[in-house]
Amino acid sequence: MRTRFADSKVLVFGVILLCMCLSGCATEITKASAPMSVTTARAILRSLQGRNAHIRHSSDLMPLESINVGRSYFIVNGERLFQYRELDTLGIGVTGGGNENCFFAIDQGFGGGRFAVWDRSYGCQLIADAFLTLKDADTPAGVERQLAAFDLVADRYRAADVKPEVNESIRRYEIQAEDAINRKDFDAAVDAYTRALDANPWWPQGHYNVALILGELQDYRNAAYEMSCYLKLVPEAPNARAAQDKIYAWQGQSR
Repeated sequence: MRTRFADSKVLVFGVILLCMCLSGCATEITKASAPMSVTTARAILRSLQGRNAHIRHSSDLMPLESINVGRSYFIVNGERLFQYRELDTLGIGVTGGGNENCFFAIDQGFGGGRFAVWDRSYGCQLIADAFLTLKDADTPAGVERQLAAFDLVADRYRAADVKPEVNESIRRYEIQAEDAINRKDFDAAVDAYTRALDANPWWPQGHYNVALILGELQDYRNAAYEMSCYLKLVPEAPNARAAQDKIYAWQGQSR
């Protein structure tokens, strides 16, 4: 039996969507002045797992059973919802006005949008900043900025007399990535390696492995970035020549 609370929430939801679609009351969100790292952006979006959201313009709330913050795609419950580079076309907006019951949506419209969640105003802004950070990262200029920032990680790693050892966190994600590859779920494999590298950016083999998978997925820009990270960490690796040649090939294919 539907409760009065449920009825009132549906009513509020309907009014907000009507405003978004007909009255133009949704506010376009601009990126906050304080920059957000790609690692932080991915962590914010992963934290939505377990919550409910409107997906693909459905008026029903659906559980976010799994969130894969891919390098180019946002993947929910195993489905690629959109590419970050599409956000300029799809649009990001928020409506609500108060600290409570703020409505964040991508590709707004009846049914809630391509991806939409309820949150506080501050939470909506963080979600928007996270998506915009990932959109910026998936550009040639964004990749160059990430590579420049990675120099600090690489310098520390090369200067260390004793290199960090592969820990249980890395081992867990590596096993999960290998299992995903065996199941031919390459998006999941990239996600597992990415989670490991977000926590352990100094891990050369992780950068190398995920670069190869991204290359197979034809995500050449990110493949070249990861292989570049590998070579920054271990420039004297036995396969350095072959790795650099792959970077050249991927850079040509990403144009």
